[in-house]
Amino acid sequence: EFYNPTGFDFLINARNLQLGATQHGDRVHDVHLPPWARSPRDFLKKNRKALESDISSEMLPQWIDLIFGYKSRGVEAALDANNLFHPSAYLGPKEYATMESALERAQAELHATEFGIVPDQLFDTKPHPLKGSSNN
Repeated sequence: EFYNPTGFDFLINARNLQLGATQHGDRVHDVHLPPWARSPRDFLKKNRKALESDISSEMLPQWIDLIFGYKSRGVEAALDANNLFHPSAYLGPKEYATMESALERAQAELHATEFGIVPDQLFDTKPHPLKGSSNN
């Protein structure tokens, strides 16, 4: 839906909702678009074109490997890809459940809130195939 050029309404505050203010006191309203986008519709059309480009199709499997694949975990692949994070970023529900104190759980939650967590590994054995390859 994000790259559907007719579905741009999520970028504008058409109902004039009170969405608060920025740290500088400016009213939060429509999404501020980059200068190269003439309109919300143009923004989505250009993003869709970029996402469907040959370079994106070529690079996407590498990104999948880093975020969800074999380079997201493990000593060799993640280390070789310079894709390592603080150990707290890898905590999942099982590790959280085994924490003995409320303080330890609160610290883990705070760390996840402030710095994020690493997504679950979905593909773990080999590089993700290229778009249109016979390995799909």
